[in-house]
Amino acid sequence: MKARALWVLLVFFGLWSSPAAAGNRFIVRDPSGLTSLQQVCLVLGCNVAGGLDGTLSKVFLVTTPDFIDPNAFLQILQSQPGIAHAELDALLKVMQATAATPPSGLWDNIPVNYFGATVIHGYVSQPAIAIIRLPDTIPCFKVSSLPVMTLPVTSPAQLLNSRT
Repeated sequence: MKARALWVLLVFFGLWSSPAAAGNRFIVRDPSGLTSLQQVCLVLGCNVAGGLDGTLSKVFLVTTPDFIDPNAFLQILQSQPGIAHAELDALLKVMQATAATPPSGLWDNIPVNYFGATVIHGYVSQPAIAIIRLPDTIPCFKVSSLPVMTLPVTSPAQLLNSRT
C-alpha cells in the first residue's frame, strides 16, 4: 500500500511540476554604484545578482522573475534616475572559425643580414614585403642600412623629453 501511495505521489508531482524559473537577466550600468541600484531594485522588484566589472562597481547583472515582461521592465529600468544604460542579457551565437595553417614564415628561423641587423628569414620574406615592393625601393633610394635607434625609455614622459 505504501509503495502504491508513493507511486501516486511521484506521478502527481511529476505531472504538475514546472521547470525551474531562470528569470530574465539584464546588464545595467549605474555610475552611482551598488547601493543606488539596490534601491532602484527595491522599488521595481528586481534583484542585483552581482557586479560585472570587478572592483569598479558600476556594471551589474540584474535579474527578474520569468513572469515579468522583459521589454516593459527594461523601459521602466532605463527611465529610473541614475541608470546610465541597461540591456537584456542575451545569448549570442558566434561562428566558430576553423584554424588555418600558420604561415611558413613563422617556422623560418634562418638568420639573415637585414640592413646590418641579424633577423630571421621569416621576417624578411613576409608577403607584405612584396606588396610594398621593398626590394625595388631599396636601390631607388640607395639605402644600404637603416639607422637603429634604441632608447632606454621607462615612461612616456621620458620619450617626449628625449625628442626635444
